[in-house]
Amino acid sequence: MTLHLTEQSATLRLRQGRLMVDLDGQTLAQLPARKVRGVVVWGNVRLTTLPMP
Repeated sequence: MTLHLTEQSATLRLRQGRLMVDLDGQTLAQLPARKVRGVVVWGNVRLTTLPMP
């Protein structure tokens, strides 16, 4: 599966083997990282492996 990130100002995180898409403090989506083969970023999206504060 390829993950396309299009939501402006969203953050993609890696946490405990799951990819999480966050926006304004809310989780929009989460899925197992092992199922994602690629990530396509459109626009202003942040990528991090750091946990949320």
